[in-house]
Amino acid sequence: MKMHIYPVFILILMCSNIQKSDAIHIAVDKILNLLNKVLDYSLKNPNSIGLSSIFGIVRTKDVVFSNKEESSLLHLIKNKCGDILKLKINILKQYDDWVMNISDPFLWDTKISYKYLEDKCYYMGKNQTKKFLGELRNEAETACITPEVFEFCLNNSYQMKKFKTNSACSYLFLTNYEGIGYETTHRLLFLQIMRMWQLYPKSQKIHIESLCRHIYLQAKATRGRTFFFDLFLEQIFLCGVEGYKEFLNVKWLDMILDNQLEQGCFPVFTRGTNLNSSVHDEECSDHATGLASAVLALHIHFKWKNESVK
Repeated sequence: MKMHIYPVFILILMCSNIQKSDAIHIAVDKILNLLNKVLDYSLKNPNSIGLSSIFGIVRTKDVVFSNKEESSLLHLIKNKCGDILKLKINILKQYDDWVMNISDPFLWDTKISYKYLEDKCYYMGKNQTKKFLGELRNEAETACITPEVFEFCLNNSYQMKKFKTNSACSYLFLTNYEGIGYETTHRLLFLQIMRMWQLYPKSQKIHIESLCRHIYLQAKATRGRTFFFDLFLEQIFLCGVEGYKEFLNVKWLDMILDNQLEQGCFPVFTRGTNLNSSVHDEECSDHATGLASAVLALHIHFKWKNESVK
Protein backbone atom coordinates (compact mmCIF):
# COMPACT_ATOMS: atom_id res chain seq x y z
CA MET A 1 0.00 0.00 0.00
CA LYS A 2 2.78 2.35 0.96
CA MET A 3 4.53 1.80 -2.37
CA HIS A 4 1.60 3.41 -4.20
CA ILE A 5 1.68 6.53 -2.06
CA TYR A 6 5.00 7.89 -3.36
CA PRO A 7 4.06 8.09 -7.08
CA VAL A 8 0.80 9.82 -6.15
CA PHE A 9 2.65 12.26 -3.90
CA ILE A 10 5.18 13.03 -6.64
CA LEU A 11 2.36 13.55 -9.16
CA ILE A 12 0.59 15.97 -6.81
CA LEU A 13 3.84 17.83 -6.21
CA MET A 14 4.49 18.10 -9.95
CA CYS A 15 0.97 19.41 -10.62
CA SER A 16 1.34 21.91 -7.80
CA ASN A 17 4.63 23.21 -9.25
CA ILE A 18 3.09 23.48 -12.74
CA GLN A 19 0.14 25.47 -11.36
CA LYS A 20 2.53 27.72 -9.45
CA SER A 21 4.64 28.24 -12.56
CA ASP A 22 1.55 29.11 -14.61
CA ALA A 23 0.42 31.58 -11.93
CA ILE A 24 3.81 33.29 -11.97
CA HIS A 25 3.77 33.60 -15.76
CA ILE A 26 0.26 35.07 -15.66
CA ALA A 27 1.36 37.60 -13.03
CA VAL A 28 4.49 38.48 -15.04
CA ASP A 29 2.48 38.94 -18.25
CA LYS A 30 0.11 41.29 -16.43
CA ILE A 31 2.98 43.42 -15.11
CA LEU A 32 4.70 43.35 -18.51
CA ASN A 33 1.57 44.74 -20.15
CA LEU A 34 1.26 47.49 -17.55
CA LEU A 35 4.95 48.37 -17.96
CA ASN A 36 4.48 48.44 -21.73
CA LYS A 37 1.63 50.91 -21.19
CA VAL A 38 3.91 53.19 -19.15
CA LEU A 39 6.57 53.19 -21.87
CA ASP A 40 3.98 53.80 -24.60
CA TYR A 41 2.87 56.92 -22.74
CA SER A 42 6.46 58.20 -22.62
CA LEU A 43 7.03 57.52 -26.33
CA LYS A 44 3.78 59.21 -27.34
CA ASN A 45 4.55 62.19 -25.09
CA PRO A 46 8.31 62.81 -25.42
CA ASN A 47 7.97 66.22 -23.78
CA SER A 48 6.88 64.42 -20.64
CA ILE A 49 10.33 62.83 -20.26
CA GLY A 50 12.41 65.10 -18.07
CA LEU A 51 15.74 64.49 -16.38
CA SER A 52 14.01 63.20 -13.24
CA SER A 53 12.26 60.45 -15.23
CA ILE A 54 15.25 59.41 -17.35
CA PHE A 55 16.93 57.69 -14.41
CA GLY A 56 13.80 55.57 -13.89
CA ILE A 57 13.85 54.52 -17.56
CA VAL A 58 17.58 53.77 -17.34
CA ARG A 59 17.06 51.48 -14.36
CA THR A 60 14.04 49.90 -16.07
CA LYS A 61 16.24 48.93 -19.02
CA ASP A 62 19.03 47.83 -16.69
CA VAL A 63 16.76 45.52 -14.66
CA VAL A 64 14.95 44.22 -17.75
CA PHE A 65 18.26 43.33 -19.41
CA SER A 66 19.35 41.44 -16.29
CA ASN A 67 16.45 39.00 -16.87
CA LYS A 68 17.60 35.74 -18.44
CA GLU A 69 14.02 34.92 -19.40
CA GLU A 70 12.83 35.95 -22.84
CA SER A 71 9.48 36.83 -24.36
CA SER A 72 8.38 38.89 -27.33
CA LEU A 73 6.88 41.53 -25.04
CA LEU A 74 10.02 41.71 -22.89
CA HIS A 75 12.09 42.20 -26.05
CA LEU A 76 9.71 44.96 -27.15
CA ILE A 77 10.06 46.66 -23.76
CA LYS A 78 13.86 46.57 -24.01
CA ASN A 79 13.64 48.28 -27.39
CA LYS A 80 11.19 50.91 -26.15
CA CYS A 81 13.47 51.81 -23.24
CA GLY A 82 16.28 52.28 -25.74
CA ASP A 83 14.08 54.43 -27.99
CA ILE A 84 13.11 56.69 -25.08
CA LEU A 85 16.73 57.20 -24.06
CA LYS A 86 17.73 57.99 -27.65
CA LEU A 87 15.04 60.66 -27.75
CA LYS A 88 16.50 62.33 -24.69
CA ILE A 89 20.22 62.04 -25.35
CA ASN A 90 20.42 65.80 -26.02
CA ILE A 91 18.93 66.55 -22.60
CA LEU A 92 21.67 64.53 -20.93
CA LYS A 93 24.40 66.35 -22.85
CA GLN A 94 23.37 69.59 -21.16
CA TYR A 95 24.44 68.28 -17.76
CA ASP A 96 27.72 67.34 -16.08
CA ASP A 97 29.55 64.23 -17.25
CA TRP A 98 28.44 62.16 -14.25
CA VAL A 99 24.79 62.51 -15.33
CA MET A 100 25.57 61.01 -18.73
CA ASN A 101 27.55 58.25 -17.02
CA ILE A 102 24.78 57.07 -14.67
CA SER A 103 22.34 57.22 -17.60
CA ASP A 104 24.05 54.28 -19.27
CA PRO A 105 21.99 51.20 -18.25
CA PHE A 106 24.81 48.80 -19.14
CA LEU A 107 27.18 50.37 -16.61
CA TRP A 108 24.82 49.43 -13.78
CA ASP A 109 24.96 45.74 -14.69
CA THR A 110 22.50 44.88 -11.92
CA LYS A 111 22.84 41.46 -10.30
CA ILE A 112 20.18 40.97 -7.63
CA SER A 113 20.34 38.36 -4.89
CA TYR A 114 17.05 38.23 -3.00
CA LYS A 115 16.93 37.94 0.79
CA TYR A 116 15.18 39.33 3.84
CA LEU A 117 16.38 42.20 5.99
CA GLU A 118 17.95 41.18 9.28
CA ASP A 119 17.07 42.76 12.64
CA LYS A 120 14.45 45.07 11.16
CA CYS A 121 11.85 46.90 13.22
CA TYR A 122 8.35 45.93 12.11
CA TYR A 123 6.33 48.51 13.97
CA MET A 124 6.10 52.25 14.50
CA GLY A 125 3.64 53.29 17.19
CA LYS A 126 0.65 55.50 16.41
CA ASN A 127 2.14 58.58 18.02
CA GLN A 128 5.53 57.90 16.42
CA THR A 129 3.89 57.56 13.01
CA LYS A 130 1.97 60.82 13.45
CA LYS A 131 5.14 62.66 14.47
CA PHE A 132 7.14 61.11 11.63
CA LEU A 133 4.56 62.04 8.96
CA GLY A 134 4.44 65.60 10.27
CA GLU A 135 8.22 65.88 10.03
CA LEU A 136 8.15 64.33 6.57
CA ARG A 137 5.80 67.00 5.26
CA ASN A 138 8.36 69.64 6.26
CA GLU A 139 11.39 67.66 5.12
CA ALA A 140 12.42 70.11 2.40
CA GLU A 141 12.97 72.77 5.07
CA THR A 142 15.13 70.63 7.35
CA ALA A 143 17.03 68.24 5.04
CA CYS A 144 20.83 68.37 5.08
CA ILE A 145 21.14 66.51 1.78
CA THR A 146 19.54 68.91 -0.67
CA PRO A 147 19.56 68.27 -4.45
CA GLU A 148 22.43 70.76 -4.72
CA VAL A 149 24.52 68.90 -2.12
CA PHE A 150 23.69 65.56 -3.74
CA GLU A 151 24.82 66.75 -7.17
CA PHE A 152 27.94 68.49 -5.83
CA CYS A 153 29.16 65.37 -4.02
CA LEU A 154 28.48 63.14 -7.04
CA ASN A 155 30.20 65.51 -9.45
CA ASN A 156 33.17 65.92 -7.10
CA SER A 157 33.60 62.15 -6.69
CA TYR A 158 33.24 61.52 -10.42
CA GLN A 159 35.80 64.15 -11.39
CA MET A 160 38.33 63.01 -8.78
CA LYS A 161 37.64 59.30 -9.40
CA LYS A 162 37.77 58.99 -5.65
CA PHE A 163 35.39 59.18 -2.70
CA LYS A 164 37.26 61.00 0.09
CA THR A 165 36.32 59.37 3.40
CA ASN A 166 37.39 62.41 5.42
CA SER A 167 35.34 64.92 3.43
CA ALA A 168 32.09 66.75 4.18
CA CYS A 169 30.40 64.50 1.62
CA SER A 170 31.61 61.45 3.51
CA TYR A 171 30.16 62.85 6.72
CA LEU A 172 26.78 63.44 5.09
CA PHE A 173 26.49 60.13 3.26
CA LEU A 174 28.22 57.71 5.63
CA THR A 175 27.09 59.09 8.95
CA ASN A 176 24.92 56.99 11.25
CA TYR A 177 22.28 59.72 11.13
CA GLU A 178 19.91 58.45 8.47
CA GLY A 179 17.41 61.28 8.15
CA ILE A 180 13.90 60.88 6.79
CA GLY A 181 12.16 60.74 3.44
CA TYR A 182 14.08 61.74 0.33
CA GLU A 183 17.14 62.54 2.39
CA THR A 184 17.33 58.84 3.30
CA THR A 185 16.63 57.50 -0.18
CA HIS A 186 19.07 59.94 -1.79
CA ARG A 187 21.74 58.84 0.67
CA LEU A 188 21.13 55.26 -0.45
CA LEU A 189 21.14 56.23 -4.14
CA PHE A 190 24.46 58.05 -3.65
CA LEU A 191 26.03 54.92 -2.16
CA GLN A 192 24.68 52.79 -5.02
CA ILE A 193 26.27 55.15 -7.54
CA MET A 194 29.58 55.07 -5.64
CA ARG A 195 29.44 51.29 -5.78
CA MET A 196 28.81 51.36 -9.54
CA TRP A 197 31.83 53.64 -9.94
CA GLN A 198 33.82 51.30 -7.69
CA LEU A 199 34.60 54.21 -5.38
CA TYR A 200 32.74 52.92 -2.36
CA PRO A 201 34.50 51.99 0.93
CA LYS A 202 34.49 48.40 2.16
CA SER A 203 31.70 49.10 4.67
CA GLN A 204 29.15 49.59 1.86
CA LYS A 205 27.07 46.50 2.67
CA ILE A 206 26.61 47.51 6.32
CA HIS A 207 25.57 51.06 5.41
CA ILE A 208 23.16 49.99 2.67
CA GLU A 209 21.44 47.34 4.80
CA SER A 210 21.18 49.79 7.69
CA LEU A 211 19.57 52.37 5.41
CA CYS A 212 17.08 49.85 4.03
CA ARG A 213 16.05 48.81 7.54
CA HIS A 214 15.40 52.47 8.26
CA ILE A 215 13.60 52.97 4.93
CA TYR A 216 11.44 49.89 5.47
CA LEU A 217 10.00 51.34 8.65
CA GLN A 218 9.35 54.65 6.88
CA ALA A 219 7.76 52.91 3.88
CA LYS A 220 5.30 51.16 6.19
CA ALA A 221 4.24 54.61 7.37
CA THR A 222 4.02 56.18 3.89
CA ARG A 223 2.27 53.27 2.12
CA GLY A 224 -1.23 54.04 0.93
CA ARG A 225 -0.83 57.76 1.67
CA THR A 226 -1.12 59.55 -1.65
CA PHE A 227 0.75 62.64 -0.39
CA PHE A 228 3.89 60.47 -0.19
CA PHE A 229 3.28 58.32 -3.28
CA ASP A 230 6.39 59.49 -5.14
CA LEU A 231 8.58 58.84 -2.09
CA PHE A 232 6.99 55.41 -1.62
CA LEU A 233 8.01 54.48 -5.18
CA GLU A 234 11.58 55.60 -4.51
CA GLN A 235 11.73 53.62 -1.27
CA ILE A 236 10.50 50.45 -2.96
CA PHE A 237 12.82 50.58 -5.94
CA LEU A 238 16.06 51.56 -4.22
CA CYS A 239 15.80 48.89 -1.52
CA GLY A 240 14.05 46.38 -3.77
CA VAL A 241 16.94 46.50 -6.24
CA GLU A 242 19.22 45.64 -3.30
CA GLY A 243 17.26 42.38 -3.16
CA TYR A 244 15.23 42.98 0.01
CA LYS A 245 12.01 41.02 -0.44
CA GLU A 246 10.02 43.07 2.07
CA PHE A 247 9.78 45.87 -0.50
CA LEU A 248 8.42 43.59 -3.24
CA ASN A 249 5.25 42.29 -1.66
CA VAL A 250 2.08 42.04 -3.72
CA LYS A 251 0.01 44.39 -1.53
CA TRP A 252 2.45 47.24 -2.07
CA LEU A 253 2.52 46.53 -5.82
CA ASP A 254 -1.29 46.68 -5.92
CA MET A 255 -1.18 50.05 -4.12
CA ILE A 256 1.08 51.36 -6.87
CA LEU A 257 -0.97 49.94 -9.74
CA ASP A 258 -4.16 51.41 -8.27
CA ASN A 259 -2.66 54.84 -9.06
CA GLN A 260 -1.79 54.23 -12.70
CA LEU A 261 -3.81 56.58 -14.90
CA GLU A 262 -5.67 55.50 -18.01
CA GLN A 263 -3.06 57.00 -20.34
CA GLY A 264 -0.37 54.86 -18.70
CA CYS A 265 1.47 57.44 -16.58
CA PHE A 266 1.47 57.92 -12.82
CA PRO A 267 0.19 61.03 -11.03
CA VAL A 268 1.77 63.63 -8.83
CA PHE A 269 -0.03 64.22 -5.56
CA THR A 270 2.19 66.90 -4.08
CA ARG A 271 3.98 70.05 -5.14
CA GLY A 272 7.01 71.67 -3.62
CA THR A 273 9.05 68.52 -2.93
CA ASN A 274 12.81 68.82 -3.08
CA LEU A 275 12.84 66.96 -6.41
CA ASN A 276 13.48 68.39 -9.84
CA SER A 277 10.21 66.91 -11.05
CA SER A 278 7.72 68.24 -13.57
CA VAL A 279 4.04 67.68 -14.29
CA HIS A 280 2.46 67.03 -17.69
CA ASP A 281 -1.14 66.85 -18.86
CA GLU A 282 -1.97 68.56 -15.55
CA GLU A 283 -1.70 65.24 -13.73
CA CYS A 284 1.20 63.06 -14.90
CA SER A 285 4.47 63.23 -12.98
CA ASP A 286 7.62 62.45 -14.95
CA HIS A 287 9.51 61.40 -11.80
CA ALA A 288 6.75 59.11 -10.50
CA THR A 289 6.22 57.61 -13.96
CA GLY A 290 9.92 56.84 -14.42
CA LEU A 291 10.15 55.33 -10.93
CA ALA A 292 7.00 53.26 -11.39
CA SER A 293 8.37 51.74 -14.60
CA ALA A 294 11.53 50.71 -12.73
CA VAL A 295 9.46 49.20 -9.90
CA LEU A 296 7.39 47.17 -12.38
CA ALA A 297 10.56 45.91 -14.09
CA LEU A 298 11.91 44.92 -10.69
CA HIS A 299 8.77 42.93 -9.85
CA ILE A 300 9.09 41.05 -13.15
CA HIS A 301 12.70 40.16 -12.32
CA PHE A 302 11.73 39.14 -8.78
CA LYS A 303 8.95 36.79 -9.89
CA TRP A 304 11.04 35.11 -12.58
CA LYS A 305 14.05 34.81 -10.28
CA ASN A 306 11.99 33.26 -7.48
CA GLU A 307 10.45 30.81 -9.93
CA SER A 308 13.85 29.66 -11.18
CA VAL A 309 15.14 29.31 -7.62
CA LYS A 310 12.19 27.19 -6.55
